[in-house]
Amino acid sequence: MEFRVTLTTNPKKKLESADELLPNKECLDDHENIDVTTELLKVSPFSTPKGLLAYLRSVLMVKNFDDEDKKYIMVSSPRILKFELLVLDFAS
Repeated sequence: MEFRVTLTTNPKKKLESADELLPNKECLDDHENIDVTTELLKVSPFSTPKGLLAYLRSVLMVKNFDDEDKKYIMVSSPRILKFELLVLDFAS
C-alpha cells in the first residue's frame, strides 16, 4: 500500500489526529510540485512500516512530545517508551 503525507505542518500547533498529516485535494492535484510538498510512504502487510514510523517520529517529536527525555529521541529507531506509544497511537 502506498500513500502520501505532507512534509510541512504548522510548527506552533499540536497535532490532534493523524488526518492532519494527509495532503488535501489541492496539494494532491498540484502534480508539478507533489514531490516537493509530500512524501510517498509504502507500507507492506505483516511488516513493520519503518518509513511511516520514522516520519511520525520526526513530526511528533517537535509538536506533541514535551518531556525531559525528548533529547534521547531518534527518528530512525525507538528509544523512549512514552514517545513510541504516542507514535503507535498516531500510526493506528
